[in-house]
Amino acid sequence: MTNSFEKTPPLEIADDAPVASEHAGGTPEGIAPGYHLGSGEGPAIWFQGGIITMKARQHDTDGQFGLTEWYGPRGMVAPGHIHEHEAEGFYIVDGNLDIGVGDTAYHATPGDYIYVPKQTVHDWIVTSASCKFLVFIIPGGFEHFFEELAEPAAAATYPYTEHRRPPLEEIESVGAKYGWSKAHGPLETASSAPETVGRLERDK
Repeated sequence: MTNSFEKTPPLEIADDAPVASEHAGGTPEGIAPGYHLGSGEGPAIWFQGGIITMKARQHDTDGQFGLTEWYGPRGMVAPGHIHEHEAEGFYIVDGNLDIGVGDTAYHATPGDYIYVPKQTVHDWIVTSASCKFLVFIIPGGFEHFFEELAEPAAAATYPYTEHRRPPLEEIESVGAKYGWSKAHGPLETASSAPETVGRLERDK
């Protein structure tokens, strides 16, 4: 499996190509086939101070869901917002995530799961040194929102050098295509990204 943080990414940003290069056989014609991704595998992007690894795009699941793995440092945040069409499920793998859903705030730790219904305001922020969590997107397709606003990850970790940081105005503009809208979340988070670790300069 080739990862997108290598020099020549195999998949373009916001592409709906399969996340895996090899697939299982035996699936009926017209149904997305099974596949396996190992730890760290899948197209990866840098977004708002963190790294998102695509584990399933809508193409991979016949549109039933998308699955993204997030990893970022303290202060990585999502401002209050609403998804018109998608529900989301958050599963915490490592670290702590404060997440607001509707009118309730939760402090999520490893093993916790949080469900966010569609059309419900939510926001979140990483409160530990770092946090890794899965986000299920139901139905799939909204994962392309992140890809449109991001860039391919230069390494298999969250950003350690300058990277694209879209302003809230651009996020709102792209979000309008996907039914994303800004709202007032219970945590009152703002659109921002944590300081880049190291501030290394990219090779020209």
